[in-house]
Amino acid sequence: MRAWWAYWISVGFAAVLWIGAPLALGGDGFTSLLDHPLWLAIFVIPLVVGGVDLIAYRQTHAEVCRLEAQRHGWLRAMVGGGYSAGTFAWTGWALLVLAVLIIAAKIAGSF
Repeated sequence: MRAWWAYWISVGFAAVLWIGAPLALGGDGFTSLLDHPLWLAIFVIPLVVGGVDLIAYRQTHAEVCRLEAQRHGWLRAMVGGGYSAGTFAWTGWALLVLAVLIIAAKIAGSF
């Protein structure tokens, strides 16, 4: 269950950063903030933590998803019997690739 909480806390933190900072700073302020390697790391680390968590604890996530889908009809309507461990692993890899793409885009000067 700790893996589940760690993932959702990292996703929540990333959402607050990636949505809140551009709204608070404006587009130019946000991109200039990301020019600093420390701030870029602060923005990317939650994505990496979430991705690694999903990959490392994919079986735990699958079990929690299955149990929660059994308990909640609205969730069962979305995920059926629950997602497989493989699905969680692929989602984790997608988060890691997203983090790499953000860093590469910043280095290339795309934003």
